[in-house]
Amino acid sequence: RRSGSGYFGLLDQGPAQFFGEVPASDEVAAAFDLIRADFDPTLPLAVMSTGLRYLILPVRPQVLPRARITADITGLLTARGAQFAVLFDGKMREIRHWNNDGIIEDIATGSAAGTIGAYCLRYCGAQS
Repeated sequence: RRSGSGYFGLLDQGPAQFFGEVPASDEVAAAFDLIRADFDPTLPLAVMSTGLRYLILPVRPQVLPRARITADITGLLTARGAQFAVLFDGKMREIRHWNNDGIIEDIATGSAAGTIGAYCLRYCGAQS
């Protein structure tokens, strides 16, 4: 709805579910045209859901602009219990999300944002 200073929207995604941590690997990094050192060493890769299962990949600052998907990652994600992936720069509070073949980037996806919120509650000291 429109307000005096912009717009307000609310997306009720349901309860967050945690499905486990995933080891950082060269294979996972390469799927996003990155190297393992690009992952944030202080945070784990994890699969979480607020409706869709996302592999959340925390990265170091300045990594997101060069991340990209060059080949379909559906098999890689399925093997780790996820349906989609989202890269997360916790310092800049920014995410990147593509469809699994990397053709379309969706920088404002609500489903990924919900899982990032749950991830931040679990790992980043955020409070609800």
